[in-house]
Amino acid sequence: MNTIKAYKFLIGVTLALGAVVLLRPDWVLQLYADAAPDTSYPAHGYIPLKATRVTATASSTETFDLSSISFAISTATQAVQKNNEVVAIATTAKDPLKTNRLIIPRMGVDADVLDGPTQATLNKGLWHIPGSAVPGQDGNIVISAHRWLYKPPNPKTFYLIETLKVGDPIYYNYHGSRYTYRVSKTFVVNPDDVHILKQDENKLTLFTCTPLYSTKQRLVVNADLVSIAKL
Repeated sequence: MNTIKAYKFLIGVTLALGAVVLLRPDWVLQLYADAAPDTSYPAHGYIPLKATRVTATASSTETFDLSSISFAISTATQAVQKNNEVVAIATTAKDPLKTNRLIIPRMGVDADVLDGPTQATLNKGLWHIPGSAVPGQDGNIVISAHRWLYKPPNPKTFYLIETLKVGDPIYYNYHGSRYTYRVSKTFVVNPDDVHILKQDENKLTLFTCTPLYSTKQRLVVNADLVSIAKL
């Protein structure tokens, strides 16, 4: 008798689950997505992280004259376009412990991040804004690049920045480790809006001019750090 009751119970549960699958497949897919492991992260040396606010800052960037950055293509920068090769930009540092490279799959970006005190660095590729944080340091890592000085498939242009979606991965290989970020939001600001440089959160910020072929405003992308793995 108990066996029959058990079978009836199992049949009832099976029918109920089948009804849920048929009527609300979105629930089932969401449960599967939440439970499935994220295979986009390297298995070796994986350290999951959560975005945090910080009180200590990398250094002050709010005095940086953001409005002085010009994304206009002048006569001086037009010559740079002649070097708009299709081939990938060679990594400056052969030693993994000295790498400083940004990879954004959806945008086709795969190039070294360059340090320099002036906008002359921007004309060469991806520019790390002076005073902002670096991977492994508390604060906001801020990187800028031209929108159309270089064009796809050149790997050091932000031409396709508008294609980025929330959740897209961004990889930053820095000094022997891969820092994985996920896009958290995109928004538009005026050229002098220095709040995008604030060092109050651990995050990655990308920005360039917008709309395309215009320098009227700045398109900004924020991404949160989600993991660190050894290269």
